[in-house]
Amino acid sequence: MNPLQFIKNMEPATVQNLSQMVPYEKGMVASQTLAQQDYFSVTILALDCGTGVGPHVCEGDALVYALDGTGDVIIDGNHHTVQKGECIVMPADFPHAVNAGDVSFQFLLTVVKPQA
Repeated sequence: MNPLQFIKNMEPATVQNLSQMVPYEKGMVASQTLAQQDYFSVTILALDCGTGVGPHVCEGDALVYALDGTGDVIIDGNHHTVQKGECIVMPADFPHAVNAGDVSFQFLLTVVKPQA
């Protein structure tokens, strides 16, 4: 029996490297959800060169934490470069997108939404 109640797709009480959990897939966006509730989610995304997510609007604040590579995070039309070890918050209700350019980009996405 797995004792984890809220985190999934991870082995409990085991040291893991998040950047190795979701491999890049040629020409695609790959992802793995680690937690999903009504008011929050945690997902690892791996964007191959030239791929991306968005643009879209979310009702929650979204934290992008770079695990590998370099990404272009666009928030309300403004471009921000995020590199391994850096993070940025995409505020709720602002249009945003995340893209990989010439370098693949992998990140941990945490979205926190208001509770009903």
